[in-house]
Amino acid sequence: MNVINEGASKVILDFSGIAVIASSFADEFIGKLVVQYGFFGFQRLISLKGMNETVQGILHRSVAQRMMESIQ
Repeated sequence: MNVINEGASKVILDFSGIAVIASSFADEFIGKLVVQYGFFGFQRLISLKGMNETVQGILHRSVAQRMMESIQ
């Protein structure tokens, strides 16, 4: 977020070559940012690319759980 705060219009997180990520990483990094900035704000600021199906599935579940927790 320092990069965004210093004026970058968008941050690209490239998962190319990454076979799997820990769900705790997805939750603590991506999930918290989605809750902090909101879904559309997150999409405006951060782009995720190069994800295989495994990484995408882990991110999807972790972010969904974090978002559900934030509205309860």
